[in-house]
Order: sequence, then C-alpha cells, then structure tokens
Amino acid sequence: MAAKKKCFVISPIGDDNSEIRKEADALLWVAKSALEKFNFEVIRVDQIARSTVITNEIIQLIQEAELCLIVLTGHNPNVFYEAGRRHEGGRPFIQLMRKGEQLPFDVASIRTILYEDIQSLSSAAKVVGQIQNFVEEYEKSGYGTSGTGVSMSTIAASLDRIERKVGQLMSGALSTPMNTNTGSDSDDFNPLNFLKNPRETFIAAIAQGDIRRAASLLPRLEQIMGPSAELVVSAGILASQGYEPAMEVVYRLMVEYFEKVREEDIDAIQAGISSIVQYYIVTGDSFAGINRCSSLIEKAVNLPEISNRFKAALLNQLQMLYYGAKQYQSALSIIEQVLDLNPDESAFVYNASVIYQQLGLTQKQLEAVEAYMRMSDIQPSHLSHAVKTYLIAERIDDARNAFLQLRQISPDGAAVLLFQSEIASKLAIKR
Repeated sequence: MAAKKKCFVISPIGDDNSEIRKEADALLWVAKSALEKFNFEVIRVDQIARSTVITNEIIQLIQEAELCLIVLTGHNPNVFYEAGRRHEGGRPFIQLMRKGEQLPFDVASIRTILYEDIQSLSSAAKVVGQIQNFVEEYEKSGYGTSGTGVSMSTIAASLDRIERKVGQLMSGALSTPMNTNTGSDSDDFNPLNFLKNPRETFIAAIAQGDIRRAASLLPRLEQIMGPSAELVVSAGILASQGYEPAMEVVYRLMVEYFEKVREEDIDAIQAGISSIVQYYIVTGDSFAGINRCSSLIEKAVNLPEISNRFKAALLNQLQMLYYGAKQYQSALSIIEQVLDLNPDESAFVYNASVIYQQLGLTQKQLEAVEAYMRMSDIQPSHLSHAVKTYLIAERIDDARNAFLQLRQISPDGAAVLLFQSEIASKLAIKR
C-alpha cells in the first residue's frame, strides 16, 4: 500500500468545550472526510503526542506536508504566522474562513472556501466537496517540492507591484455602484453582469478571493482587452496562484512586449515576469521555470530603459528558480550579479547568506548576515537566520541580540525559534 500523504491543519483550537474547539473539531472531521479518498493522514497540532518535540514537528509539517488546510476564522495571530511559513515554501494549501468575516488584504486574492455553520451536516458536506475539488487539481498537477528557502519578502516585493495595480483598478472600478453579486459560490454568478461590465466582474471576483470564478472570466477578458498592461496584471494575479492558462496568457504577452518596448511597458514586463516565476514556484516546477523564464529575464535586464534596481529584482527572480531547483552554484552566480546592481536590499543579502549556507561557505554566510544586520529593512526571517548563524560561529552575544530584535518585531517567530531546545539552552533564555 502506498504511504499516506500528510495534511497539516493550521487552525485556532481553543480550550476544551469552548465554541472555538467545537468549530475546530468539526473542521477537522470535515478535513478527514474530504481527504480520506486521497490517502491522506490529517494531523492537527494537539494530536502530536510527543510534547517535547512538538514545535520541531510543527515546523517540519508546515514546510514539508503535501497539503495544509489553513483556517483563517478569528484572525488568530499564530495561524497567520504559520500560514506565512507555508506560503513562503510555495507548497499547496487550502484556505477556509467562516462566512461573514473579512479576508485580510494580503491573502484576499487567494482562493478561499467560505463556510457557514460547519457543525451542520449540510454545510459540512458542502465544504467536503469544495476541499475535494481543490485536491483533485493538486492530484493532477502534483504537490510540488519543498520550498525555495528564499525570503517571502523577496516574493512579496516582486508581486507588490501587481497588487498595487489591481488596487488601482479596483478603486476606479468600484467607485460607481455595481449590480454584481461577488459571493464565493459559483452558482451566485450572474452572466448578465459580466456581459455588461466584464472588467468590474473580474475585479470583484479577485477582491472576493474567488480565483476559480476569475479564471473562468479570463478568456473573454483577453478578447476584450487585447495586449495591455491591464491584462498582464489581471492574468498575473491568477498565474501567481498556480493557474496555468493565466500563466500562458502572461507569457504570450511578454513575448509581444519584447517585440516593441515602450517606456510605459517596463512596469508591465516586470509584473508579468514576476507572476510567471511565482507560478513555477507555487507549482513546484523550478526546472521548467528556469527553461521558460531565462530568456525573458535576459531580454528584460538588457533593455536600456530599465534601472539597476529593476534589473536586480528580475535577476533575483531567476536566482529563486535556481535555488528551488537546488542548483546552488548557479543561484550564487546570479545573486552576486544582483548584489552588484543593488547591494542595499536586505532581502538580496539574506538570499546570498542562505545560498552560502547551502554550499557550506560558513564564513561567507556570516559576512552576509553581518551586512544585512546593519540595514534598516530587516525581516523576521532574516533575524531568525542570523541567530542560527551566530550560534554556529559561537558568537553567543550577537545571537542573543538578534533574538531580542526578533522577539520585538515578531513575538511568534521568536517563540518558534526558542522552542528548539538547543537554541534556547545556548542563548540561556527561558521559553
């Protein structure tokens, strides 16, 4: 019999007999019912028996499980922290939230299952079917590989331009009243609204986090818009969620843009390439991404209109693909080019340190850590890496100072790090 795949459930749990626990238990039952036919073992944190290694197991499950179910109901900080760790790895996940609650902006573009009274049989059965629909897609495309190991801030920076453009489109499109139902269920869709205002209907679907509906609108949107920055942005949002037809649309547009580049096209080119790279990261196929994106990125960085800052960001996209493919020497060669173009971006220096670590270049790893620790835009992942690097170098005071900085800006990140007993003992800090 084939080994079971693992699904880790990231959710609020609450105290025994609390309403939060009852809802969490109902969602756990739904998850097990939905995934049984796909040969999954469903795990929630309170079911891990060996309490002394719980945190190490949690981290491993977040990063390596074939699937994570992420319950955003209640906006629990620990859930969002663990969700961020999962997003960073680029492996499959399914978001759920109780209907009526507001999705935070930074995850609003991600497909999310909205459930009602999950403890009722009819609502539970509906969610079981929705989860199975998601998983069938993953069964066809595969569950990806382990994460890139690259800072989430690097990915976020490249997609930020896409999100800002969508925000601008939304503010314009939604400034006038729309007669459009933007609910998550596909049977709410009114085709008359789309015929009247396809752009607005598409944007509303994105704003609602209903990627499935937005994807169904894309072919008609392509017919209406034709080659345009607006279409790059629209298709790019879907491509970055792992939707292949949208990625192909963006790729075709990139080829067209390079035939005759105008200054106003630079933003669209960067946004398009970023979304294509993100597609290959999300789908766990970095090798194919390298083959597909290398020539595009080479053409882009050779454009006379593009600044060194944008060149660095684009080359870093290629570096991420090489890292994901475990071709660390190639990743190192590219990140050195990136740092020549823009040495002041802490995410790039952090990426270099992570690559040095993979290549066993401990002194270089330490030098990169020291460089980004002097910068002002340090992220929690940078500080966590710094703590571990300083401990390897037996620089305990520096490790402790980096940990205290981490605890100040990310208490949850510090708590996760401190639960690793060997780190706690070396830092001489109580859990």
